[in-house]
Amino acid sequence: MSAIVRLLGIDLDGTLLNNKQEISIVDEKAIRKTMEQGVIVVPITGLPKSDIPKKIQRLFENSYWITSNGAVTTVAKCKTDIVTVNLNYEVVIQILDYLFKMKEVQIEVFMNGMIYVESNHMKEVKNKYKDTSLKIAIKEVNNLKEFVKKYKNEIVGISVTTSTEDIRIKIQKDLLKYKNIRVTLNKKKGLEIHSIHTSKRSAIVKLGKIIGIDKSEILVCTNSNIAYAIDKFILGERAADSCCDEYQCTSI
Repeated sequence: MSAIVRLLGIDLDGTLLNNKQEISIVDEKAIRKTMEQGVIVVPITGLPKSDIPKKIQRLFENSYWITSNGAVTTVAKCKTDIVTVNLNYEVVIQILDYLFKMKEVQIEVFMNGMIYVESNHMKEVKNKYKDTSLKIAIKEVNNLKEFVKKYKNEIVGISVTTSTEDIRIKIQKDLLKYKNIRVTLNKKKGLEIHSIHTSKRSAIVKLGKIIGIDKSEILVCTNSNIAYAIDKFILGERAADSCCDEYQCTSI
């Protein structure tokens, strides 16, 4: 017999939230009804946990958050991280040495839900995040490399913003030699660097193992019509493995 969904992951980025970082009333009601039926609903985002909107934090206050493209899983109620997938320290140092030689490159380092930036780039970074909740998560450091040396294996990600597409493409190509990192393009046309072991999919599987939920009972939804997908696969008691591309839901 097919397994019923017990753990539902919902992508925040362009799925649950619109371009104003708002959730629809219909989707919110569907999520609350799902949670009332005992399904654990988890928001998943590529952003650090400090950038989760307050309303979303309240909605999922008794659940978990998966952030930084799956690098960090947090118990929402106590803001405690139960899973972190950090970048290799030696690789971070090598990448920073390489990036510091590039012209017109802005570097951000992510750790513990905060963004660390060198003093000479603070103005640009603050402007970049001025309309987001991340504006309060920016921390200034005098020297990023020395900062990384101090905290070593606690870095979960690096963000790189370039002045031109040609520079970005060159960096992407040059970073291919590192087999233990994953390089992706973010919404602002910058690069995000995480461990190769980091992904939203693997993060929710790890969470399932921690809380005793089998992979067959996990569903991840990337459909912007969350309420419709929930009605079909959760409230309608459809099995996780009955998902299809029409609803943009993926069984694990």
